[in-house]
Amino acid sequence: MSDEDPDHAAAVFLRNEEMNHLQDYLGRGRPLEKVESQELNRRWVACIKARAAAVTTGTPIANKERVDIACELELRGSDLPTEEVRAEMEVLRAAAISAMDDPVKRKRVEDSLIEDAIELFSAKRN
Repeated sequence: MSDEDPDHAAAVFLRNEEMNHLQDYLGRGRPLEKVESQELNRRWVACIKARAAAVTTGTPIANKERVDIACELELRGSDLPTEEVRAEMEVLRAAAISAMDDPVKRKRVEDSLIEDAIELFSAKRN
């Protein structure tokens, strides 16, 4: 695979972003370390559902908890429970596609998609 391959470049970018999130999470002392994996999965699913609901109403939503949960699960070697939120992931994907025509929405979606892409890339890698 060439360094000029767009898929390779995207994977490298996403991995770098993922590492930045992990470094930040670890630097804060791994605050979710003692939380049971089942509870983390439940919270992550709730975050994705809230995000899908927020995107349909245009309400901004914080990503920090979702990102922290994804980091902790990755450190444990656990997969994200993406199967439980297939419909919500489709809502997020559709919203991202429709926002491409509006420059303001596009910027907002691009910023949040980086977070989503990092999680999905991580989930597929494991």
